[in-house]
Amino acid sequence: MNRNNASEDKGNKLMDLYSDSSPLIESMLKAVISNETLDSAIMWRCFEFCYLFPKNYEFFKDDIVQLWIVEGFIPSPQAGINIEAIASIYFDTFQGLSIFHLLRFDYFTGRQRYKLNDSVFDHLQKQHNDEYFRLDDDGSFCISDNTVHSSLHDGFNPINFSELYRAKRLCTLFILHQHGYRIDQLPRDLFIKLPLLWVLDLSHTSITDLPSSIGNLKALRYLNLSGTPIRMLPKSFCSLYQIQVLRLRDCSKLVGLPKEMRKLTKLRHLDVDVPRLLVSMPPGFGDLTELQTLPAFVVCKEIGYHINELKHMKLDLWTVSENLVNDNVFTAFPRLENLTLNGMPKLEKWSGIVEGDFPQLQKLNIFGCLELTGLPQLSLLDSMQKLEIRLCPLLESFPMDGLPNSLQDLVIIDCPVLKERCQKEVGEEWRKLAQIPSVWMDDEQFSWVRSSEFLGKEDRKKKYTQLSEIEAAESSKTESSQASYDVNQQLLAHGRV
Repeated sequence: MNRNNASEDKGNKLMDLYSDSSPLIESMLKAVISNETLDSAIMWRCFEFCYLFPKNYEFFKDDIVQLWIVEGFIPSPQAGINIEAIASIYFDTFQGLSIFHLLRFDYFTGRQRYKLNDSVFDHLQKQHNDEYFRLDDDGSFCISDNTVHSSLHDGFNPINFSELYRAKRLCTLFILHQHGYRIDQLPRDLFIKLPLLWVLDLSHTSITDLPSSIGNLKALRYLNLSGTPIRMLPKSFCSLYQIQVLRLRDCSKLVGLPKEMRKLTKLRHLDVDVPRLLVSMPPGFGDLTELQTLPAFVVCKEIGYHINELKHMKLDLWTVSENLVNDNVFTAFPRLENLTLNGMPKLEKWSGIVEGDFPQLQKLNIFGCLELTGLPQLSLLDSMQKLEIRLCPLLESFPMDGLPNSLQDLVIIDCPVLKERCQKEVGEEWRKLAQIPSVWMDDEQFSWVRSSEFLGKEDRKKKYTQLSEIEAAESSKTESSQASYDVNQQLLAHGRV
């Protein structure tokens, strides 16, 4: 079968799944035909799933991407390919087709908020199948034996929980907060009656604890308790060996994580306000080798609580906070892409980086290290794209050999001594950052190189050497030749394994 015939076949499969020839479906058909990476059956399952969202319900991209994955809509890719990257392609396609509407940038989380397009919502209202059930304000509780995925607003009468038990095959349960009243207690037998749940979203309800019977949900892959006053997870939670996503963001009463968390070896994303809430992490965190998202890690001196516990994780985002004194613990971390050092008052000098450390690190943030006076050999971090330093008042300089040639963005905020020494042409540190395309210092931007004319790596290295030589000869100015920058290389630099 040639490529054209294969594309037509993909489109026909979508039309078989949905007989309506509406403009929306036609646009989906064209997207499937024009993009070899899209599969019509996957696209349709992801689209149907959107029926669960109430009108004007807001969400983040990673919320939907992770839900599609844990629901099994996105098949496991070949070795070396990130499944989240595959799911992101479908999300971006939906946004391009205006199925998802970009609302605004959320400054609190640093992420974009989306909602379902109103016309798409109306379309799904008319054309959903009985595997999906959504309870709205004016809807009747008519869940059926065939229901697999359900969403309820948390203003519904808790007595109706018993109605859920008719859905023996129920895999998805969202209780979505939209009203003043919040559910504050779950039936003790809920997880006994619904043992097949894969996805459970109780975010922004008022529950303070989970029944120990949650251990009965052996197939559970996704649990969202964000924005609840939950205090602790029951010990039985650590028997849920299929769990992939655990969300505990903005749980202001949370005091700790279960000690046996190391058993949850399939966990990929843990979203929790660690520095603000927890005294320490559970021991043996390094056993969670599939973990990709960990906003922070609290370090202790006891065995099993060291930073090196995280050495072999596939982390995308990682933060170190407080309690850390040793400056030589940041070693290796071959998969780390984003590192934040946040509020470490005892850290005076960070050293010990050697060639080969942090080979995939793209972003480094150093915040609130009030005693920090020295940085390690950052030039060895040749994948780093962005460096941000905030509230480090004693930091005076960058390393002697400068910054990575790969660096595209530098942000310096509330570092008065360093800022003074980085002033263009006159500052002692200026030569170390003259090759960086975009530099922000407090509220002022300095762009040494126009964004459309990024220097190639070798040219930037040559420029840095020339600046050093000329400065040594007491020359006041220098001009650098600019080379074209391959946009494809920039995209590759942001790719994930």
